[in-house]
Amino acid sequence: MAIRLETSINRYRGLSTDAKPGRDAEDAGGLQTPPVGSVFTETDTGARFIWPGSWPWVRQKQTIEAYLALLIDTNAQILETLNAIYRGHAQYLWEDEAPPE
Repeated sequence: MAIRLETSINRYRGLSTDAKPGRDAEDAGGLQTPPVGSVFTETDTGARFIWPGSWPWVRQKQTIEAYLALLIDTNAQILETLNAIYRGHAQYLWEDEAPPE
């Protein structure tokens, strides 16, 4: 398979609430139908969509955003656990012995 540079695709960025190009030129601010393979990235959600040549845009299933969202959720759970532990032991200094509960 030969490598080729695709110069005919467009990359769009906008909010998830913005009208994406291709559905209706008037609703999309006058943007014309994008070339097949063009990409639309939602700046507020990180979701990425590919233009298949007709409406609707197809969301990419494997993107870095999915892994980042999982990492953020995991870190939030860790932080919540650490805060709960800290609050439970905040009345004692680390050097002091805590009475058994």
